[in-house]
Formats: sequence, structure tokens, C-alpha cells
Amino acid sequence: MNDTSTSQRRLALVIDADNAQPSLIQPVLLAAASRGRVTVRRIYGDWTSPNMTSWKAHLLDHSIRPIQQFRIVGGKNATDSAMIIDAMDLLHSGLVDGFCIVSSDSDFTSLARRIQESGLFVMGVGRRTTPVAFQRACEEFVFTDDMRAAPSATSSSAKRRPAERTASASPAGAAPARVEAPRKARSTQPDAQVLDLLSQGIRSATDEDTGWAGIGRVGQIVRQYEPGFSNKDYGHASLSGLLESHPELFRLRKGEEIKEGGRVLVDVFQPGDRVDVIGISILSGAHMALVPRILELLKANAQEHVKLFVGGIIPEEDVPRLLEMGVVGVYGPGALSETYIADIRKAVLGSAA
Repeated sequence: MNDTSTSQRRLALVIDADNAQPSLIQPVLLAAASRGRVTVRRIYGDWTSPNMTSWKAHLLDHSIRPIQQFRIVGGKNATDSAMIIDAMDLLHSGLVDGFCIVSSDSDFTSLARRIQESGLFVMGVGRRTTPVAFQRACEEFVFTDDMRAAPSATSSSAKRRPAERTASASPAGAAPARVEAPRKARSTQPDAQVLDLLSQGIRSATDEDTGWAGIGRVGQIVRQYEPGFSNKDYGHASLSGLLESHPELFRLRKGEEIKEGGRVLVDVFQPGDRVDVIGISILSGAHMALVPRILELLKANAQEHVKLFVGGIIPEEDVPRLLEMGVVGVYGPGALSETYIADIRKAVLGSAA
């Protein structure tokens, strides 16, 4: 997924507005960007319909070209036909090397199959309820059920002073004018939207076999979605430095640890991934062999923040050596549970309470 040929692949993103969710446009775009350069962005629908209102702000924000298709006959979906005709024109134009079809509609099954027959890449994006025929007609299918919407920014209109809202109010009956938000000033800390963008970019670039993403590819995907993104805005000379400043969200592996020519790999903590303490009980007397290996694995997986507690049949002369290695607490036979529970709380929370 992350090789050079993939990053140079030109993709056409075609969206069926009747069968896609505006709130998921960010992860959809990032998923497409992880499979190539999205050079064409089009969305199809009847834009005179009130049902399309929720899409309009997203079209401007993400530079997606809306294609108008009136409903000629009630109950008939003319949008599908327009989208298929447009896709065939693009197919024969030679301007793209693949397609990303965003829809859960089986009407695009033949289109996907025809694109594959022409030797071009085709991926589908839709719900898990998408008919299997359409899923299997694509070379790859990504489920929107596995995506999550980006955190919404606070409404700019809510932040404006009353006088500003009055001055920019539209005449009665007229469509409200879109107020362009000014570019944010440089900040020392990325906000929730930036961190979510980075997380989504990492997930899109993650190799399914290793579970890790190359940080260079992550940068390419994020900048495809947000060309103005720069890690220097947040005081870091590199993207890896920015990610390392948030160990609660990201974990990195570097150089000889991964044996991949010095590349930096990155992963995102999933809900439930976070572990602060590991406690082991060793009765075999193998603690001097096992503990160093555990600490080595924690370091190799960027988990050095994890506190290690050891209990079991441990000679007193080994206790100082274990503590010197990095073990936080060592407990022999007869240790009270209240003692090590208090020590764990102190290590994690910073107090014995």
C-alpha cells in the first residue's frame, strides 16, 4: 500500500451524494489519499434539493466539484447515470490511473467491473450493508462503519461579536453568504482537529500485515488532505518530533529497532490500548532472564512509560539489581496486597491516595 507506485497513482474520487455521509468526508478523503494522488474530486446529486444542504459547506472546505443532476422523474435516481457516464469519460481520457467510488448502491457494480477490466485500480467506500456484488467488483472496499467523523470545529458564527453577526446577516430569503475562516496563527500545541487528522492519516497509511505506518507516507497523505499543514507551525522540525510530543496518542519505532533502513514507523493508540502498569509473578526463579527481556520489548515498542512490578520467589540479593534495571517495585512471599496496590497508585497517579 505504501510503495512509490501507489503514491504516484492518479485517482478520481466520485461520490454519490445520495448514498454518502458528509460527516465522514475527512476519513474518506484520507482513505483515498492512502491509495494514490486524488487528482479529480467530484460529487453528484440534485443540489436544488433540501437534502443536499448538509453537503454544501464540505464541498468548499475540501475542494470537491459538485455535479448537478436534476431528478427528471420522481423515484428514479438520475444521479447514478450521470456519475457512471462521467466515470466512463474519465476512464477513456487517460487522465487517471484508478477510481474511488463512494456509494453503498449496487448500481455501480458494472462500473467497477468495467474499470477493473481496463486494468485500472478501483476501490469502493460504503456501508457494510453494501451489496456483496459491488464489494467484490472492486479491487478493495473500505467500510465507512469503521470510520469516525472528525471533531467539529466551534462554529465561527458563534464566536463572532453580535455587531459582526448583524453586519454579515443575509437579506431575507437569500442564501447565507459563506464566511471564510482566517488561517490559524502559529500555535505551540495542535488542537483536537489537527491531532485527529494525524490519527486518521496514520490509520489510512497503516500496513495491514505489520500494523505500522511509514511516517513519510503519513506526511504525504495528511498534506494531500490539508496542503497548508506544517509541523513547524507547532514548533517541530519534523513530523516525527510532533508525534513524539504526544506519547499518549502515538507510538514511534525508529532505526535499528525495525530493521527497515532507518525508516520511522508510527502507530495510533486505539481505545483500550493504553497500559500504564504491568505486574508479573514469577515462581520459577527465572526473573533475572525474563525481566530484562520484558523491559527490552517495552522500549522497542515505544512503551517505556509503562511501570513494571515484579513479585514471586526472589532472593533479597536480586532486588537491588532488578530495581537498577528499571523495575518500580519488587515483592517477595508474604507481601500484602494493600502494599503493592498503594505503590501502583503512587507510581501511576503520583500519590498514595
